[in-house]
Amino acid sequence: MQEGSKPVYKMKIEKNVLVRMRDGVRIACDVYYPDAQGRFPAILSMGPYGKDIQALKAPPQPRHRSEWGAIEAGNSGFLVSRGYVHVIVDVRGTGFSEGNYDICQMKEQQDGYELVLSRGWLKASHRELDEEKSQLWQPYHPHTSAVPVIPGEINQYAIEIRPIANLFRKGHKIKLEIWGCDYPSDPVDLTLSWPLWSHLSYDKEVAYKIYHGTKHPSRLMLPITG
Repeated sequence: MQEGSKPVYKMKIEKNVLVRMRDGVRIACDVYYPDAQGRFPAILSMGPYGKDIQALKAPPQPRHRSEWGAIEAGNSGFLVSRGYVHVIVDVRGTGFSEGNYDICQMKEQQDGYELVLSRGWLKASHRELDEEKSQLWQPYHPHTSAVPVIPGEINQYAIEIRPIANLFRKGHKIKLEIWGCDYPSDPVDLTLSWPLWSHLSYDKEVAYKIYHGTKHPSRLMLPITG
């Protein structure tokens, strides 16, 4: 018999992480993740019955013989110990999430596919690249010195997007948002917890102009497996 995966990671938990949706409503998430450095794929679970209930310690059992009820989100301890991040979400209007609950409403469905998969950011003055250590899909910034941004000068910024695993089905779309800064506007957003201090924002209001065309091409590179 072929052996399955082994539990090798301890688990850390972040409760009630708030993620802002396109209409400003904040959705509450519990994030279970490996207590280790590195990059891990994520599994997203959403439901109206309360994310705390989904974390109950119920023994594994067939669904048709369940005496404990179904833990629909999945076993966080099992998943995290094997190298996954498990995110359990209260849909809008339930639990600790803001907004109004209306079963199967369009906004709730949009929350599911517009929930932030990943993000990446870079302090403009730290745009310097180490070409030898950089890959086409993964730029390497040494952060050893700051290169001032000159007003009116056009610069290229290579920004790594944090790794994520997601199943894209037929009809799915990828939405890219570009912000001048998203820190510290949402200080409880776990996805802002980037370990490099050099990415912290500068407390000065500025205007950015984004160029996209044949003279100044831009691109979003995503590794896709079929």
